[in-house]
Amino acid sequence: MPQNKLIKITSTFEFKTAVILSLAIVCVAAFNSQQLDYFSAASSGFMLMIGMLILIFLIVFLRNASIFIFNSQLYTYPALPFVLMLGALLFAIFFPFTKFYVDSDFKNNLIKRKEVVDKIYFREWRTDSNGDFKLPEGYYNLASDSMVRFCDDDKVITIVFVTFKQNIKASCIAYIEGLKDEKDIRKWISRKDQFPYYPIKYRKLAENWYAISCDKDFFNELN
Repeated sequence: MPQNKLIKITSTFEFKTAVILSLAIVCVAAFNSQQLDYFSAASSGFMLMIGMLILIFLIVFLRNASIFIFNSQLYTYPALPFVLMLGALLFAIFFPFTKFYVDSDFKNNLIKRKEVVDKIYFREWRTDSNGDFKLPEGYYNLASDSMVRFCDDDKVITIVFVTFKQNIKASCIAYIEGLKDEKDIRKWISRKDQFPYYPIKYRKLAENWYAISCDKDFFNELN
């Protein structure tokens, strides 16, 4: 593609709009999947704005798609805005933001989490009657509500860091010590009492460390 034509197409309103909306939709997907509390604590006005942004993206995307398919003569290079937005949409949907965030958070904070485990395990820090412990200053970022849950049962030590919690889902990084094999781990993690909601899947991060996703089971909650 000649340089002057490239400059011409990238300076069009359609291309600039595609760039802005593509960046916006990827950012929305990234923040929502990073298990931060932005959306769970957001105002209804903010949520409406996010919804409108997604709607505008879809409208512009469908418009570019229809032009690309049916009226390509309207643009010098009609594929550019369409391909850009299609790429952004696929990236936002399929890129493993959550896994990337959890792995990064685990690696970056592993030393601090080990300190917390040691201090609770050796009773330097005392939990309340429910097994909950409020993290002191300097450790707040290890859990979304600065709380960890400690369970010492059947010779199995479990310390749970809730990294994200919404009305219908939550995820945790848990330290579990004392289990021998995969079957025991799966059975132990399935216990609801240790987690904010019902554990639905887990993934091993390192020796004794697991990433756990939880979902709110409305049927069981009602019964």
